[in-house]
Amino acid sequence: MKKLLFLIFPIMVAFAACGTDDGVSPIKRWTGTNDITDFQAYVGATGGAKPITYALDTMGRTDSARNAFYTRKMNSVYNANLFKEMSIYFNEDKVTYVDSVGLYKIVSTYHFKNDSLFVLKNGNKDLFIAMGNMDTLYRTKGYARYISPKTGNDTTSYHDFPLTPDIVAKLAGFPGAAAMESDNDTIVWLNAKYIFK
Repeated sequence: MKKLLFLIFPIMVAFAACGTDDGVSPIKRWTGTNDITDFQAYVGATGGAKPITYALDTMGRTDSARNAFYTRKMNSVYNANLFKEMSIYFNEDKVTYVDSVGLYKIVSTYHFKNDSLFVLKNGNKDLFIAMGNMDTLYRTKGYARYISPKTGNDTTSYHDFPLTPDIVAKLAGFPGAAAMESDNDTIVWLNAKYIFK
């Protein structure tokens, strides 16, 4: 029995030494939670585009009208599960990164620069992975909707950076949001933040 205890005790110590007690998981996966509060809609006005104002509901809130407008304009555009397959595993000075569609896997050294995580691709080129820090990472996807200046059709576009009124106005063919002066000029966008923990 003493021999068995002498074997079990070192194994238990080894397992305890391998675990981390900092509470931070080395594996980051999409949490299933997205922040979609950065939904904006602008309409042309004298002096340039202004945010759309929503009618008050019977409780004196604008949430109902805003949510209805969001549903009408963004439901078919926004992909809530875009980064479902993406994972990031930290192991000392290396990271294993699996992209959002599971097509490729990169094992490489990594570094943070300006609150962004990068891995070295092909040994010398930085590849952006996510924003944030070791505790929480996130990806932002910009979804825009506007009338195409080339076709006159309702158009959607997707971007790997946050959108602003001027960026979306330029996509719609204006030099900037200040040039949108007709009440028929409307631009809509969503900056969705996909959270990894």
